[in-house]
Amino acid sequence: MVKQYSLVSLLYHLLALVASSPDSARHLEYVLKGQEINFLPSIPGKPDLVGWIHDGIDVVWFDLQMGKDVFPPYEDRITLNQESARLIIKDATYEDSGNYDLKLMINGQHHRLKYRIEVIDKVDQPHISCVLTSPNRVLLICSTDSKHPDLLEFKWSSDGKEHPGPNWQINVRGKHDDRLYRCEVSNPLTKETANFTAGDCFLEPFEKTKKRIRRSPCNTPDVSQDLKYVLKGQEINLKPPIPEKPDLIIWFYHDGRGVVLFDDKGELHFPSYEDRIILNHSTAELTINNATYEDSGNYTLSWNINNEECRLKYPVEVIDKVDQPHISCVLTSPNRVLLVCSTESKHPDLLEFKWSSDGKEHAGPNLQINVRGKHDDRVYRCDVSNPLTKETANFTAGDCFLEPFKKTKKRIRRSPCNTPDASQDLKYVLKGQEINFKPSIPKKRDLIIWIHDDKQNVVLFNDKGELKFPSYEDRIILNQSTAELTINNATYEDSGSYILRWKINNEDYRLNYPVEVIDKVTKPNISCEMVNLKQAFLECLTEGKSDPLLKFNWRSQGTEQTGPILKINLSDEQHVYHCDVSNPLTNETASFLAKDCFLNAPSPDSARHLEYVLKGKEINFPPSIPGKPDLVRWMHDGRDVVTFDPQTGKEDVSPSYKDRITLEKESARLIIKNATYEDSGNYDLKFRINDKHDPLKYRIEVIDNVTKPNISCEMVNLKQAFLECLTEGKSDPLLKFKWRSQGTEQTCPILKINLSNEQYVYHCDVSNPLTNETASFLAKDCFLNNKLNSTDWIYYVIVVCLVIGFIAGYLFRTKWQCSEPFEIIRAKCFETTEVASPSAAMEMKPLVTLSTNQTRKRNLGSERLKNIPAKDFEKRETTEVASPSAPKEMIPPVRRHTM
Repeated sequence: MVKQYSLVSLLYHLLALVASSPDSARHLEYVLKGQEINFLPSIPGKPDLVGWIHDGIDVVWFDLQMGKDVFPPYEDRITLNQESARLIIKDATYEDSGNYDLKLMINGQHHRLKYRIEVIDKVDQPHISCVLTSPNRVLLICSTDSKHPDLLEFKWSSDGKEHPGPNWQINVRGKHDDRLYRCEVSNPLTKETANFTAGDCFLEPFEKTKKRIRRSPCNTPDVSQDLKYVLKGQEINLKPPIPEKPDLIIWFYHDGRGVVLFDDKGELHFPSYEDRIILNHSTAELTINNATYEDSGNYTLSWNINNEECRLKYPVEVIDKVDQPHISCVLTSPNRVLLVCSTESKHPDLLEFKWSSDGKEHAGPNLQINVRGKHDDRVYRCDVSNPLTKETANFTAGDCFLEPFKKTKKRIRRSPCNTPDASQDLKYVLKGQEINFKPSIPKKRDLIIWIHDDKQNVVLFNDKGELKFPSYEDRIILNQSTAELTINNATYEDSGSYILRWKINNEDYRLNYPVEVIDKVTKPNISCEMVNLKQAFLECLTEGKSDPLLKFNWRSQGTEQTGPILKINLSDEQHVYHCDVSNPLTNETASFLAKDCFLNAPSPDSARHLEYVLKGKEINFPPSIPGKPDLVRWMHDGRDVVTFDPQTGKEDVSPSYKDRITLEKESARLIIKNATYEDSGNYDLKFRINDKHDPLKYRIEVIDNVTKPNISCEMVNLKQAFLECLTEGKSDPLLKFKWRSQGTEQTCPILKINLSNEQYVYHCDVSNPLTNETASFLAKDCFLNNKLNSTDWIYYVIVVCLVIGFIAGYLFRTKWQCSEPFEIIRAKCFETTEVASPSAAMEMKPLVTLSTNQTRKRNLGSERLKNIPAKDFEKRETTEVASPSAPKEMIPPVRRHTM
């Protein structure tokens, strides 16, 4: 019999919860199932009060006045040293996992220590199987059973090489390949190892099938099958997928007890199954009739083929049908009722409850409703189901006011504390609003205590009065008659579990109220990401501290779809898409017109940071994300690159990126090898962490190396020339040119130089954002193959003659325009040029022959020359003073020189 607290001991308990000393951090410690859990606290003296609590439930308390109280189910399993507060829990079970709190009072000072324990199992002997992925390529798979698979670590080793993870892909040289591969599986406490010889993948059973599916060495899809539910009284049918008739069949029942054995000597049935089983000798199919609860457990099939031992496991659970549920009601206020749906079952953990009324549904066994009185004819339906069967019951709201209920003020189901249930449904409250708890408890009681998360007192009331604790002092109202508690101006920190404890005749009772404070749903924003001109993705985004509670629903043209992202067709630009976002208390809606996807669609995203990558190199995206993602999706210009879902372990890679990308699944880092110009564009990373969606944006441009530039010289006259720096490449807009000579610099592809110093060297630097190249040119090289010859002299004489004729005509026109000398001069000068002989015309043609390279670049050079300001060119006297009547073809050509 457990001793009850005195009021003094209980107050010690409460004061310990608000101890002023800081909490120590919880350190996780692992313990093997069946071993001892040993807590060795370091405390500063002999305690007057010791309390150990596991996940909010008392384990043991020691008080110098009242002695020691041990609480179920720890009576025969714990040892407490009262002077050191050391606690030992024997024969650890998985249920012993969790958070442990030690609360102490030493010399009037309160102390608190925290511990965290996880009870785990030993690592089982691992099993190695192989999968033939190509004639000489094999995937080795290491597997083992465990209740804590997330704690397992796999490591392969062979010939000094190591590989992490359960799978390793290797090349195999055939059935004589004797290389040994070792798989080591460990958890924080134990370790097991298995070995595998590469050539064993080519054993006879495997060679016959050649199927590329996952195989154990016995040619079965998997070593362990899914849990199978069977109704009591029905038959259990187990159909193993074995490839050929076995030489030996043994079916074992749970914990190694035999069911049936078959070999060349015949069939042997074991007791309790003798008249209930049928075994197919060719397929090893087993049927057990008239299933009982005792037939539940793990069935193991062991068989031999060609002296190779193989086995399969089948977990089976025999369950009963769902009984007709019973509905009762609890009046919590004059017009407020709690409906309670209950049924008897040997497997209550498999039951699922669902309420429905007027098209609305609610999960769970309890439903709180408002009732309009005994004439309220609304019907509430409760569906109760397990994995195999389902039953239903109906209840009319007004029945809560029938005569039996009036007399007793209760409707059948009550907890021992006269409350509808020890734990209430989760209650959501908006930030800034009030949290209100209205318990239904008897009025005669000795003590009322409200506690938040079992670590912070809210308020205490006893015969000495009411005590409000810090942080709640100005925010709470306690109704001392009903224990109703109101907390004003709710904050996110107010979320948690509120425990109401009270005492009646020295008996301690409690009620638990889970509360979560959430914010209102903000107005969502819809963005459009076009895949092409016909398709797009709409994404609905909103902000809030309660993201896991958000539900997204799209509506358009009478159809609905859940989730924040919707794929649409842009064929009808007038379609309107509505996104409804809701949490348990509020909702908001936004609408989007399909044609708005085209607004500013071609323009680049200003928020993206541009990064350049050389053709043929790697594109590396190392995103900074705040945790391990639940979903990863990389997109390029609206088209999927790769998607990874950790829940299924499936990675989908777009065909154009196959064999070129590497995705780090825990960090979402993406590497694209051998970059091409087509890889340029906008990249989006969309990931989900704890149901929160976040996008990251990148912009990549793939460019080529700068090629070695070529310098050409274009002479204006014997004293001046233009140097032009030319290069080739796909990234011309990104090229930058810089000339250097004698300590001066100029940024432009064309440079005007003086030829007075022929020894000057001019350097042209050409660069893009990633690479650069340089070329040099000696001034005197402009004169190479450009010496003036006799033809040049004749050309200039003709020009001089034209100039003299024009001046003479201008000066003496008035006086001599009718005279004979004027006519003679005009005839001699102008007849010579205007009626040029064929040979003269040949002499006047341009004397520069362009090289093939210069002909190809001539247009580009001309366009660049047009952009040079006129002030940079000196006046060419020989052409600017030419007579307007002079033929254009007679203007002297400019010599060009090409490097």
